[in-house]
Amino acid sequence: MVVERFRGRAPARVGERFRRHGRMMPDGVSYVDSWIDPAGMRCFQLVDAQSREALDVWIARWDDVVDFEPVEIVDAAGFWAAQEAADRGAGLDDAAIVAARIPEPLRELHLRGVRDEDAEAIARIYAPYVETTADSFEETAPDAAEMRRRFASITASYPWLVATLDGEVAGYAYGHEHRARPAYRPSVEVSVYVDRSAQRRGIARLLYGALFRDLAQRGYHRAFAGITASNEGSIAFHRSVGFTPIGIFHEIGYKFGRWHDTSWWERDLSPIAFPR
Repeated sequence: MVVERFRGRAPARVGERFRRHGRMMPDGVSYVDSWIDPAGMRCFQLVDAQSREALDVWIARWDDVVDFEPVEIVDAAGFWAAQEAADRGAGLDDAAIVAARIPEPLRELHLRGVRDEDAEAIARIYAPYVETTADSFEETAPDAAEMRRRFASITASYPWLVATLDGEVAGYAYGHEHRARPAYRPSVEVSVYVDRSAQRRGIARLLYGALFRDLAQRGYHRAFAGITASNEGSIAFHRSVGFTPIGIFHEIGYKFGRWHDTSWWERDLSPIAFPR
């Protein structure tokens, strides 16, 4: 856990950077939960860091506006038990300021490029979004064979990343063509999906962070995301990682017997001119 004290008792500077850039966590550091103590001008962030070096990279991105005090949690089970006690109104010290139960901590989380053998797991993760929601405008969930075809097509030009949790695929994110005409080449559309059993672990944020860095290194200039307008959770998430709204496509999709609007969002990736 990291205790953050706002420099100059000025949380507005921290809030502005967060709205613009999100948490800016590097590979090896993932967000779990956080709580704010307004009276003490402090924020408590529970993160999962694979090494102190990775944590220091993250701290360096914020230490001009925040004083950090890392606190290692060795007894994870005892910590979660303390949070449950806090939920029941027990008195705890300021290391356990909570308003809701904290999710189980991340264990072994890793990012890597997609592989053909991931197809079944990715098809399984994606299927509920197709079959039970309007978050995807597909109507038939693709099978593993179709997913492998998509891997080959997309990874020829764009990154497709996978997050594994304890060795199992827990989520994925990828870039893909925004429009087919040549002048659209500097732009990219992005998507991220997380297994429902692994949500609220910071996995989507970690995937997007790595994806944006990869896309910027490849020279892509701006990322776009189309979100079903009724999906308030996804809209809030995209805003938190630096996307800003463009506008609404009204009644552009028809699924489950009703019309759906799509909200479009954009985020800068790189100011560098597109090299191709």
